[in-house]
Amino acid sequence: MLHTVYAGRNMGNMDIHFVCVGNSYRSRLAEALLNIHGAPALRATSSGTHASENENGPVSWYAARLLKNHALIPFMSPSWKQTTPDLLTAADLIVFMADSCRRWCEERLDFSFSSAACQVWTVPDLDEFEFASPSGTPAGELERIAATESTFALIERLVVDLVARLE
Repeated sequence: MLHTVYAGRNMGNMDIHFVCVGNSYRSRLAEALLNIHGAPALRATSSGTHASENENGPVSWYAARLLKNHALIPFMSPSWKQTTPDLLTAADLIVFMADSCRRWCEERLDFSFSSAACQVWTVPDLDEFEFASPSGTPAGELERIAATESTFALIERLVVDLVARLE
């Protein structure tokens, strides 16, 4: 579930940057969760490797639903960000939602993680689930909502664990 390239230690004020594909779902949930669960010295931001191709608007409907239901809207950034070398360099710790996001940064941004503290979490994106019912149908939407609730619970556990290790 969690592949650590970073050995947690207390670093005082710390900027943690979450990276997923579109920056409209997983990394935005992690950002908001860390900003609410984290100590005052921890600050979260997020971006997506393909965020510039995002057609979901500022955040996906599924993420917006979770953010609203868990009172997290004030703790997230207002819109998506494309992952850039500057965003990665500015972070004290980079958390990738999947190893494919880390590899993309290495290959496309020519970013070296030899000196950067990073973790790779295995958090499935919504399109990685196999659903029995088509999207847009009542049964299909209920399946997708259940999958997003599961993903949210996983991200929350990982964030709470990360905060505990950093304190």
